[in-house]
Amino acid sequence: GFRHGARLLRAGVVGLKCDSEGVRPDELEAACRKYGPQVFCTSPEVHNPTTGHTGLTRRKALAEVAQKYGCHILEDDCYHMQGSGLPTYRQLLPELGWYVSSLSKSLTPSLRVGFALAPQGKAQTLRRTAQFNHFGLAITITDLTEMVLQSPDLPQIRAAIVERVNSYVRIAVNVLGRYDLKWRDDVPFLWLKLPRGWRASNFCRAAEKQGIRLRSADDFALLDGRAPHAVRITVNGQIPLEAFERAMYVLEQLLSNPPDLIEV
Repeated sequence: GFRHGARLLRAGVVGLKCDSEGVRPDELEAACRKYGPQVFCTSPEVHNPTTGHTGLTRRKALAEVAQKYGCHILEDDCYHMQGSGLPTYRQLLPELGWYVSSLSKSLTPSLRVGFALAPQGKAQTLRRTAQFNHFGLAITITDLTEMVLQSPDLPQIRAAIVERVNSYVRIAVNVLGRYDLKWRDDVPFLWLKLPRGWRASNFCRAAEKQGIRLRSADDFALLDGRAPHAVRITVNGQIPLEAFERAMYVLEQLLSNPPDLIEV
């Protein structure tokens, strides 16, 4: 995602330490002092891949640091399915906050449509950037998106999507719950820290041999960063629940038999 965008722009990317609520304010302030960053990229509603969430007090503290150093905040809210009611960084920092979201991951992958809100006074900058990158969308796509968003059935559709996602999540938790697993009812993925004996790359290869594709923590880390031995399990609504449950039991068997035990 943003790492590839930064590479295209030849922009440096610096990773910051996190706790259960995301990036710590002291980490952001230290980075602002050392690097003078232009933008802080974050996902306060749903952190991908850990499912983490940033509370209001932490958001305000991070916003204060960003305002102090004139650092823009880019908020990625693509996995958000249910409103938390908390203000976005665009609301907390009207002159520095950017908000980006999409219908593809929260409503339907058939609509590859995203949108962005710029800070006050930056709308023209955002419009020019969008035009230079994709030259606009076909009117049939925009008309279809408008029809979906204005549908009186949209609340029921969103509720059904959340319930469907939750049915997969419940299965995964029931099978893998004894391991270090993080999840949320309305988030279409789970974060699994692997037990001793498994490395993320080896576990992904072993799962793929069984027909199960996972994302290693390495896929989300910086090139020079250190990733934990963990994997992301993603919900795919096109896979029947029975097949998903069988896959979870396959993963449970792999977790119970790390390579060092199998070799013995």
